[in-house]
Amino acid sequence: GFSVHYSVWSGIPPAALWGPTIAPGNLLKTLSTEEWTLEFWLKLESNPTTKSAMLQLGNAYDPGFEVNLAPQLSDFEVINAYTGSIYTCPTQFQDLADGQWHHVAFGCDASGQTLRHFLDGQLQGNAVRSTTQTQPIPPTVIPPSLLEDPTGVFDGSRDYETFRQNRFNLSLAEDRHGSQDLSACLDEIRFSNTIRYSETFNPPGSFSKNYGALPPPLSQGVGLPPLFDVAEGAPLQLGARKHVFLDEALIDEKENIELTVNPPTDPEPTSINFGGDFCVVDHDGT
Repeated sequence: GFSVHYSVWSGIPPAALWGPTIAPGNLLKTLSTEEWTLEFWLKLESNPTTKSAMLQLGNAYDPGFEVNLAPQLSDFEVINAYTGSIYTCPTQFQDLADGQWHHVAFGCDASGQTLRHFLDGQLQGNAVRSTTQTQPIPPTVIPPSLLEDPTGVFDGSRDYETFRQNRFNLSLAEDRHGSQDLSACLDEIRFSNTIRYSETFNPPGSFSKNYGALPPPLSQGVGLPPLFDVAEGAPLQLGARKHVFLDEALIDEKENIELTVNPPTDPEPTSINFGGDFCVVDHDGT
């Protein structure tokens, strides 16, 4: 399946809007013509009083794919403009705002007619489908920001609003306009091009290989052996060569020791005076 993993992402300011600029063709094809599953871990930090956006993706601000949470946890709303579908998913799980992690899953058949909704593996009420205008899949193209830009759109101006209107956007914990903030943490978001769950199930463990049943072995260093590979408590033979001490980590006691720090070379002044609204975060317009 297609996997997209995110570390904990809090919806409280500063939340984030990502602009990958390149439409994910395989994922959009799945959402428009195939069966799919979307699942993630959710920890709400407060009970939303207004409609809040969990995830949105689409070209510029055009309708695309959305997952929203209704006020007072009454239901989830899943919008898939690529099939012209809007699903209202009633929630029967009142503990969703208890400050704990909960597994959320949606599974849709290839026809787009049936969507199942699960909370902590428990099948919820039937999703009610309505229709909306179908949106064509945007083309997957290399954005001008990664090449020479003959259009003048992706330049050094940091005009992010113009950038967003000329690229594919993904937002988490807010909508693509930087509003409808969700006060929550999202973790391990995963899309799959299959229906993983058709009835009540036990929520899976972490998708992370690092925390799974068979974590990968620690990487081994490549190169010369460490200089100070000696038994604990043994003296270190520093010799006449120079050494770099990171945060004085190699020194337990400072008696009769003098540290001389080399001055910086080619210093570059930086400004730490920032201003403005940081609820929307872009990365160099790309």
